[in-house]
Amino acid sequence: MCTGLFRFGEHPLFGRNLDLGLSYGERPLFTPRGAKIPTHHEGEVAPLYAMLGTGLFLFGRPLYFDAMNEKGLAVAGLNFHGYAREGKLVEGKVNLTPYEFIPFLLGRYASLEEARPLLERLNFTDEAVDPSMGIAPLHYLIADSTGALVLEATDEGVRLYQNPYGVLTNNPPFPFMEEILRRYLNVSSSYPVNRFGSSLAPTSVGMGGIGLPGDYSSSSRFVKAAFLNLNVPSSSDEKENADRFYAILDAVAFLPGTAYNEDGTSETTVYQAMMDLKRGKYSIRRGQSTAPRSLSFAELDLDGPSIELL
Repeated sequence: MCTGLFRFGEHPLFGRNLDLGLSYGERPLFTPRGAKIPTHHEGEVAPLYAMLGTGLFLFGRPLYFDAMNEKGLAVAGLNFHGYAREGKLVEGKVNLTPYEFIPFLLGRYASLEEARPLLERLNFTDEAVDPSMGIAPLHYLIADSTGALVLEATDEGVRLYQNPYGVLTNNPPFPFMEEILRRYLNVSSSYPVNRFGSSLAPTSVGMGGIGLPGDYSSSSRFVKAAFLNLNVPSSSDEKENADRFYAILDAVAFLPGTAYNEDGTSETTVYQAMMDLKRGKYSIRRGQSTAPRSLSFAELDLDGPSIELL
């Protein structure tokens, strides 16, 4: 399970919780402009833009879980088990495997506007990075400073959705998540108003939020994160803005022992990532009590020849 988050406004931030029953040994990963990235069907990609995120480097390929490029375009892949569909090559489409998608997108496109023609012609194929590995079933939150999109490939084909909430979790598909928000239209951050025509008064601040879900299911995390994202104001102070971003992620994070997978492993928030889309900064936090590790395009060789684990 995972939660993706995009904060709109003058200081846009993008990031995610990665929630799993285990860690894959993922690390910060940097791909410079000079790298060469092979693909199954679209030839060798020579990135126009450097990219920075978290993932694995296996079989000579960057396998990003999430990343941003130097122009401020960002993407995160979230588990979409049971709904994600991959198939065979389709002529006339841009044919990519799920693990190729993030570096292909970020390496070639500077904005959502530029990327939209690619996203509308995309076909996900079913080749794994290696026969020993499976294919990750994913859908994607994609954003730049102008807004956010959701990309999903299901039995109905590849679909692209505007995302005015800046949030993505897991199953079911995004249209269902939008629909379920209708159940919570009464939830408010405002002080409650007595409509019973009596002298009753609220006994506590926060009662306008009664009904807001607090469990760890995907739809509940979507609702809660959307409520927080649309109500917590951004700050002009960089540190305060970052603290608020991480606080929203904390509110939907998995603590050990709070939810178990079918195999008996405890679902845990393995790491939290935050990307400052205008300042070109990426930070990663492992454990909610630890300080984030910060990285910046300004500190890296954008024209270097080699993909690096940092």
